[in-house]
Amino acid sequence: MIRELSIKNYALIDKLSIEFFKGFSVFTGETGAGKSILIGAIGLLLGERASSDQIRRGTNEMEIIGTIEIEHMSDILSQLLSNLNIDIEDNCIIIRRSIPKNGRNRIFINQIPVPLSTLRTLGNYLVDLHGQHEHQSLLRQETANIIINSLPEVKHVWIEYCSSYNNFVKTRSRLDNYQKKVKELIQKKEFIEFLYSELAGLNLKPDEERLLEEEYNLLTTVTERLECVSSINSDIEGSSGQGSIEGKIIKIRKNLFTLSKFDTCAKQWIDDLENCIVFFSELNSFCSTYIENNQVNIDSSRIDEINGRLAKIQRMKKKHQCTFDDLLKKRNDLKTRLESIENTEFDRIQLEKELKSAEEKCREDAIRLSLIRKKTTESFDASISKQMDKLGFVEGKWSSKFTAETNLAQNGFENISFEVCTNKGE
Repeated sequence: MIRELSIKNYALIDKLSIEFFKGFSVFTGETGAGKSILIGAIGLLLGERASSDQIRRGTNEMEIIGTIEIEHMSDILSQLLSNLNIDIEDNCIIIRRSIPKNGRNRIFINQIPVPLSTLRTLGNYLVDLHGQHEHQSLLRQETANIIINSLPEVKHVWIEYCSSYNNFVKTRSRLDNYQKKVKELIQKKEFIEFLYSELAGLNLKPDEERLLEEEYNLLTTVTERLECVSSINSDIEGSSGQGSIEGKIIKIRKNLFTLSKFDTCAKQWIDDLENCIVFFSELNSFCSTYIENNQVNIDSSRIDEINGRLAKIQRMKKKHQCTFDDLLKKRNDLKTRLESIENTEFDRIQLEKELKSAEEKCREDAIRLSLIRKKTTESFDASISKQMDKLGFVEGKWSSKFTAETNLAQNGFENISFEVCTNKGE
């Protein structure tokens, strides 16, 4: 039921809020009091088309807000709200529709924005408007489907079919999307192959860039490095007229040793000097070996080779706008994409098998649904016809009509509509 209705700037109404209670509500008043305006506002709330002429003079926007309480949620309405990701709190739906003079309608259902078509669909399941020129839900074909599918004998079979049909649709969609994706990949295959062959042709190895840069630095700094090592060696060994560092430390140690005989506080320095003698001796040996090992002719061809290799890597990094490690990943990704294109036939066959299985199951359930519907509607139609006779429609007849679908559809192999004869022979 409609729990509350709020109207702003609609026709003659400036601002109005009405709260409804359980039971029968009646609007009364003289002609022009606004009774039809209230019904019109409810219609707008349920998805009827609006016109800027309906906006109150002197204002730029009208707004209709309605709170609808749902005591018994139908399966169809529940599914519709679930598809729209609309949560229901306290069994209430709050619809807000703003209609500006210039611009598009803004429609919100429980704060979720929806298009007008969705509001109209939802409105069909919330409220019936009965009037001289208004439709009734009973005259809509989807209502006949809903009623028959909700009969106790049919309901459990209908739920099974819905599950099978949804699985069939999802599987078909997966196959369609996969084929579309494959088509796009095949169109890009040549370009992917070019990118991959370009990267694969470089034959990049993990950490190669860093190792090349280190080797390049070694090859191009031989002179500077040898000068540094020679200078260190000269300082350790001592230049002409000066003793070596090792000799000076030995002399200092001798004096400390003599001092420690008279003052024990000097002993702590003797061990450290021993370590110094060892350190400079090993450093001297290292420098001599380093000079000997690096007294080679610089290989300029190797420097050019490294330069060329690093330049290729740099160009590729700039082209793909990534790091060296990312180049390796990109090469592997391109290879995987090419392999996936090669395997598309196998994957397509698997998806087609799944689709065939889902379709067979769906058809079996659709056949069962058709049989139980037709069997159940015989007693259903007879029961309605009997009630019509009690209402004065003598020899009136109610009939459920089945219209076959050529393919599997959301409602099975047929759609249902109601036909009625209220007077014999007509």
